[in-house]
Amino acid sequence: MKTAAPMMRERAQPLRAEKERVSRGKKVTPQSRGPDPSLDELLAFERLRFDLSSRFANVAADQVVAEIEIALKRLYEFLGFARATFGEFSDAGELSVLCSAAAEGLEPLPRGPVSPFRKWAERELFSGRTIVFRSWEDYPPEVSAAADEHYRQRGIVPQLLIPLTVGGKIVAMIALVAFQSSRDWPDEFVARIKVIGEVMAQALVRKRSEAELQATQSELVRVSGLTAVGQMAASIAHEINQPLNAIVTNGSAGLRWLLNPAPDHLEEVRAALERIVREGNRASQVIDRIRAMFRSDSREKASADINRLIREVLALLDFELRRSEILVRAELIPEPLMVLADRVQVQQVIANLITNAIEAMSTVSDRARILRVTSAINKPDAVSISVEDSGPGIDRENLGHIFHPFFTTKPRGMGMGLAICRSIVESHGGSLSASAAYPHGAVFRVVLPIEMTDGE
Repeated sequence: MKTAAPMMRERAQPLRAEKERVSRGKKVTPQSRGPDPSLDELLAFERLRFDLSSRFANVAADQVVAEIEIALKRLYEFLGFARATFGEFSDAGELSVLCSAAAEGLEPLPRGPVSPFRKWAERELFSGRTIVFRSWEDYPPEVSAAADEHYRQRGIVPQLLIPLTVGGKIVAMIALVAFQSSRDWPDEFVARIKVIGEVMAQALVRKRSEAELQATQSELVRVSGLTAVGQMAASIAHEINQPLNAIVTNGSAGLRWLLNPAPDHLEEVRAALERIVREGNRASQVIDRIRAMFRSDSREKASADINRLIREVLALLDFELRRSEILVRAELIPEPLMVLADRVQVQQVIANLITNAIEAMSTVSDRARILRVTSAINKPDAVSISVEDSGPGIDRENLGHIFHPFFTTKPRGMGMGLAICRSIVESHGGSLSASAAYPHGAVFRVVLPIEMTDGE
């Protein structure tokens, strides 16, 4: 590499070719070309590119900026230039300097938004145009005065600024400057620099994606109530809403039967009171589990049969299902499906999904209201529970948001139910997903790991 660098610097000298003013509105395509690069020069550059690509392929997200700064220093030293700068674009096209490295005698550019006189370059780059300044004649009139004041006193003339694209979108730029009166920028040279720049840009995009994923995960944890008192209150209100509604419904039915006493009404009153007691106990269990979750209290999970949990939930919601005129198809495999779980939390997930299905079918009048609940062995080490309805389904644009906290399509909903359900399922090592049903409705699918016994 050391023997090749002087050769790169030698080729950086002006070639006395005809100077071309920077294009405004057209992509810059330098016409002058230097001699073909030597084999040693190409090999040295390829070694540099390979080394940088390898480093960025394995770099952690929190180290991306530091690695870009190291790469910029290596790049300007290798080429014999004065400064290398890397900037990132916002979605709105605003350019900010992410990092800059400079040789002795020249300061790096400060991090943050670019200075006002560089806004012209910002617009050109975000439009996909490479900017080439070979000499003072190339600077456009609108920036020549500021550039003269800023660059001439530092001895900078030639500049190369390249927009960097990832996935068809301009996300960053790389810029090089040199201490020279003028120089040429052959196409081959610009292409090589762009290759290295896009390696850095890809690492930056990966860093952004990982940061967004971490932010999403942190938000899910936050709204699950592990730290936020306000969200804990919302969660409790949502979780106990179902049993409280059932208590009110059964209490109202019992009162109506007592207003018209008859011997056969006593049995109905007794059944309503039994349901009230059962739903009251269920609300108490839900509150106990939520309090444990917000205390970060890890309750011991126990062996449970998924099929039995499903049947118990269907029995609990039988009154509501019959009142809503819903035909229930429970297609459960005969043998027990054992999982290691907090049975109340898992039942709460199933109950929430079935209640959502009941609400989704409340507006259906032109076809049968069918609830299909199935269980199956998903893989050798997992079981799946599907809850399918014949309602209007979920809009395609909402499918990616329905598990987000506080997202709801219900006029009086809080948007906590599905977020809590997914949090509970994931705390059991499983997954919760949603998709469209055919020809109508939606399917929610819970996958949980099978309980492993000794010897498995």
